[in-house]
Amino acid sequence: MSQRDSNTSTDILQDEEMYDIGTPTRARELGGNLAGLTLGQQIFRLAMWPFFQHVLAFMVGMVDIWLTKYVGVEGTKSVSDGSAALNAVAVAAYLGWGMWVLPMSMMTGANALVARLCGERKRRDANVAVMQAMIVGVILSTVSAILMLLGLDWVLGELNMTDETLPMAKIYMVILSFAMPFIGIMTAGNQSMRGAGDTRVPFIALAMVNVVNTVVSSTLVFMGYGVAGIATGTALGWITGAVVVFYFLITAKSSSKLMFRPKRFHRNWPMIKRIVKVGLPTFGESVGVWGIHFTMFFMIAALGGAAKGSHLLVVRMEGLTYMPGWAFALPATTLAGQYIGLGDPVRARQAVRLCWIMAVVFMTAVGSLFILCPEFLLGAVAKNPKNIELAKTPLMICFFFQPLFATMMVLNGAYKGAGDTRTPMLITWFGSLCVRLVGVFLVVSALSNWGGAEWLYAKTGIDLQFAKDALMQCNVWIKANWGIEAHPLTYVWLVMNLDIAVRAILAMVHYPSNAWLTKKI
Repeated sequence: MSQRDSNTSTDILQDEEMYDIGTPTRARELGGNLAGLTLGQQIFRLAMWPFFQHVLAFMVGMVDIWLTKYVGVEGTKSVSDGSAALNAVAVAAYLGWGMWVLPMSMMTGANALVARLCGERKRRDANVAVMQAMIVGVILSTVSAILMLLGLDWVLGELNMTDETLPMAKIYMVILSFAMPFIGIMTAGNQSMRGAGDTRVPFIALAMVNVVNTVVSSTLVFMGYGVAGIATGTALGWITGAVVVFYFLITAKSSSKLMFRPKRFHRNWPMIKRIVKVGLPTFGESVGVWGIHFTMFFMIAALGGAAKGSHLLVVRMEGLTYMPGWAFALPATTLAGQYIGLGDPVRARQAVRLCWIMAVVFMTAVGSLFILCPEFLLGAVAKNPKNIELAKTPLMICFFFQPLFATMMVLNGAYKGAGDTRTPMLITWFGSLCVRLVGVFLVVSALSNWGGAEWLYAKTGIDLQFAKDALMQCNVWIKANWGIEAHPLTYVWLVMNLDIAVRAILAMVHYPSNAWLTKKI
């Protein structure tokens, strides 16, 4: 450690007890709508709207799943068990995530930069950053949509889809791609306003997304337009959200007072470079995560038709705990950036610690529903008994990892808000590659006819019979003690949660360091 780092560490340790979380500090204060508040009040003000926002984001995905119960095999008014439409929406969910990765990850740079500039009282520069974020967001979203459309036929052809499911997934992605430039606008605006401390407008925007999506999608599905109707409602919802965000920015009616001024709208390369510099590691992290998840989805497809839909059910239902998790991760991101910009790393660390505790408590409390009533939760949105049965045990497993999930979400969010986006990227890459991808490969190869075991043996001489024997013994023990016949999807989700545990531990190891508190951006 250098002498400068040593002095910084000593100063922070000596000052750790100077500030009382329960009382406002008078030496240095944040501006805007956070001025004059205690640390706890700042956190709850920032967390309130994101919580409601993620409730609505959760509903957007769940409405799409719920409507698949009323889509016939041909996408007509006839009602089936919804399995074909559910599988189509499952595939589209992963592909849609892939389109969103590029603009969403790069806008992390806008969030951190605006937070830092607001903390430094450089409001004019923050407005410039917002306008540059808009440029970057629209360009990247458009590029993502074009790339996805160019490779769509190949990707769908490799996913072992049925003749009924494939055209449904294709039409969903084609329709959604037209909304991507608007998603870029909404993402850039929301991330900028969050960095400035305004979480209310992003909530309002997502509320409109949810209303339009629910009304339009439901109407079109019951008129007989099937998955195309679901996709149209979703796309129109995101377009509406972008209009709302742009309205608040151009009229400066956001509490952040950020403003989009058309007369001053021009390219500013230095500011764009700062946004890209901070956002690039998060892009690397997000692309890696999506690539690994999508590779996993290829493997899960080998477990049988019901596995894809059941996997999406668990992913969406686990989103219940994301609501309080992200609600407290966002204040950690914003307050870390603003207090560091203010020159107060002590309260930056205190804010992160308090957000961490709250996220653990609330995520664990909500996650208890996965143990108490898993069948009720899954049955509320799915109709096929096979999908519900396969999803039940993986959902129950998720409960036990909620404290670690909360830890990972809040600490990685804090590091990104401080401008240290490289650390979360490295942690994510390590866990996703070394734990998640390898583990799922072993599980699917050992317990299905996918062919991964034969490929591995031909390339390396490694025989996965040991893994198959071990998993079979686990099945015997689980059935004898719990009365459950564990499906391979159960082991897939166990591996995924072990990955979360590893990443949470690595994030905790980095937390005592002062490197993330002194990051230059």
